[in-house]
Amino acid sequence: MIQRSGCCSLDVYITPATVSGDRAQRSGFTKLAELAAKEIGRHRNKPTAPVALFGGIAPRLEVLAVNAVPMDWTSSFIRGLKELDLSHMTDGEISTQQVLEILSITPLLEKIRIHNSILGHRFRPLQEPRTIIQLPNMKTIDLTEINELAIGIILSSIQAPDCTSLVARGWEENGVTFPEPALTHFADFLRQTLSANNNSQLGFYDNGLEWYSRSGGVGGPDFALCIRYGATTIGVEWATSIIGLGAHELVHDLELTISRSGLAENDFAAYHSISRWQSVTSLTVEYGNPPPRPILDLFGSLQDLEDGRGPLLVFPRLETLTLDSPQVSWFNDLEVLVKRRLGGREDVIGDQVSSFDVVLETWSFSPTRPDSMPDLAQLQRLRAAPGVRSITRASDDHILGMLAAVYDDSTGL
Repeated sequence: MIQRSGCCSLDVYITPATVSGDRAQRSGFTKLAELAAKEIGRHRNKPTAPVALFGGIAPRLEVLAVNAVPMDWTSSFIRGLKELDLSHMTDGEISTQQVLEILSITPLLEKIRIHNSILGHRFRPLQEPRTIIQLPNMKTIDLTEINELAIGIILSSIQAPDCTSLVARGWEENGVTFPEPALTHFADFLRQTLSANNNSQLGFYDNGLEWYSRSGGVGGPDFALCIRYGATTIGVEWATSIIGLGAHELVHDLELTISRSGLAENDFAAYHSISRWQSVTSLTVEYGNPPPRPILDLFGSLQDLEDGRGPLLVFPRLETLTLDSPQVSWFNDLEVLVKRRLGGREDVIGDQVSSFDVVLETWSFSPTRPDSMPDLAQLQRLRAAPGVRSITRASDDHILGMLAAVYDDSTGL
């Protein structure tokens, strides 16, 4: 019998509709997939009872992909799996607890992918101590478009010391936010990835954060996180704990986006740590209501170093400041704050702090509203501020009354 063969590995792809899909044919296991479908017996209609694949005996089964089919997850056929792919599953077909039980008995597992699924759960994460599941061979964890609480439960329950790829992008549940300690076991992996790739893109939004780091080569480490926090300060503090501050900062090229509709006073206090990140090379401030003056204030938030060496320059490696849908009132503020950023010491430009470009993006001017159009002198003053290398527009559309020379850095204006 195939399930008792000791000479070949076993890959099975199961779908309730057909086994003639491209994936099965590309894999060269069409006959085997057909055998699996016959085992189910109802492959033209979605099974309602859990399927006991191969009678629960398949010691050479290494790759299993299940698309919206209820399985008997207590069967021993899963123990030798190296890859498990679950898609379009519902809470009646698999629960979060069953996922943990699968992980606990598959020590050879190298890749797990769960996507476009709703995982049932009967307990909230971290309410009581649980045994952490060790996954010594796990390389790839991809949890995409599943309920966010399930992601938090799974990640807080496992350790994967050799993980090279982590994707966690869930969809929001009413009243549920991502549990802060859920990524504790992956802190070292995140730091190692930032160090290896020397890049990341981090965005803070009203309902959470998004953070990516990608390798330039094949098989390199990477992560993609989309996390919703109940309080924005939690996300800022957590990211700071990963990146570090001062001498402990893991300096890399960080593209930072801040898109907030408003900031409370305690929120702004948390954002002060951002201004101390040496990693920020690109900062995008998106439109907020009220305008994000507190974010721009970070440019003027000089802080004295603990060793008495004077003020710590904010955003010392900043190369690009992008203002998305800026308001005219921002420019006078920014002119003052940019000057404060240097603390009156223009001699540090190029040595301790870099010059940066200002990019104006998706700016809507109205000829009928003069207050929506900054005057030439206003832009020239900002362009002349110490540390500002150029002012450009991301769009090439002509704007009535705006001189192109203001935006063309080759003119030296």
